[in-house]
Amino acid sequence: MNRDEYLTTKQVAEMMDVTIRTVQLWADAGQLECWVSPGGHRRIRRDSAMQMLELRGVEGAGIDPGIKSVLIVEDDRDLILLYQMHFKRWGLPLDVRYAANGFIGLMEIGRRRPDLLVTDLFMPYMDGFQMLRSLNQEGLHIPTIVITGAPAGKVEALQAEDEDVLVLSKPVDFNLLRRLISVTLDVRKAEYEEVVK
Repeated sequence: MNRDEYLTTKQVAEMMDVTIRTVQLWADAGQLECWVSPGGHRRIRRDSAMQMLELRGVEGAGIDPGIKSVLIVEDDRDLILLYQMHFKRWGLPLDVRYAANGFIGLMEIGRRRPDLLVTDLFMPYMDGFQMLRSLNQEGLHIPTIVITGAPAGKVEALQAEDEDVLVLSKPVDFNLLRRLISVTLDVRKAEYEEVVK
């Protein structure tokens, strides 16, 4: 092995302006080529890291800075269809992405940090509790709306851990969700902005 061909997770994290945990998740998911040292440390192939860095630049290049980014982490496909329908109907200047569980959510956040996170709590592989805990441990503070059918005790425990989290109960009140998104991100429907001008 040629040492110049590999980078540490810390080097890759600094190069891409993400957390070390995000780099670890990308490596574990096979999105970055790596090998694991006998001590359990991931070593990332330099060319793989450079390819991802280039891809991240291309993905972010066409995004209008006036458009806010929303990441929805939800495993219920029917609910995702409802989200898509409502977001389209609202006509707000939003770039909406979806992730099926907390693990994929963390990878998406690592790729491009959203302005707002909307998440369920109970999901396979990594649930919303674990995802939010991981974000807090990394010091990533993203405005978050939790939409859940969780019992009150679990919700109170979550809010005790992170007081910036807003919690809505299922079934989703889409009118309330739209108002919360509009206020949190300070966005309005394009036609409304034209009238105001």
